[in-house]
Amino acid sequence: MFETIIHTVIFAMKHEKPEVMDIGLKSMFDLNDKVGGVDSVRTIFYVSFYTLIIKETLGVMTDCRHLSGFELQCLIFQQLIKLVEQNLIQQPIQMNNSQPHTLPSNKDAVIELLSGSILEMFPNMHKDQVEMFCYQFFNNVDDNENFEGAVSDMMISTKSFAQQGNDFYEHKKKVELEMSKKKEQERKMMIPGMQQSIPDLRL
Repeated sequence: MFETIIHTVIFAMKHEKPEVMDIGLKSMFDLNDKVGGVDSVRTIFYVSFYTLIIKETLGVMTDCRHLSGFELQCLIFQQLIKLVEQNLIQQPIQMNNSQPHTLPSNKDAVIELLSGSILEMFPNMHKDQVEMFCYQFFNNVDDNENFEGAVSDMMISTKSFAQQGNDFYEHKKKVELEMSKKKEQERKMMIPGMQQSIPDLRL
């Protein structure tokens, strides 16, 4: 049932008619809002569909034919990042090969997924530049304005075919990475006994 719903909503999100696209975006936002709030369903659902949803959302968001839906696209993207940043998906998500990832956390897997997808769509961009944006998404996920600003900055970079300074992006990536690690450490300190890695529940 979920698979049919997801593909129908994604089809609407990608539609070139603004009114159909808007229905698709609102439906996806509502679906994430409802499923993300139910503990008994959330992990099962996103283990199977997280990769599909975030890749399709990214694809629509970076398509200039869908600019009118940018604000809602950002909110959907933010929902998905927040689920991982807050460790609400309790098993490893399935990747492009439909197999669970083997990285230390879902966050690591999503950063790898996003950076790979963006570089595939925009091969002109620098790897460090793209990873810097990925860390910014996680670091700013609790601030709507800054999160949308990070997405906008990435969009501008993809459209301007930014080629300047690997050194600049290397430095910025390190700054964002350190901020990400600090946030993660602070979050774990607030939860006694918090495990560093996602428990393997596939046995």
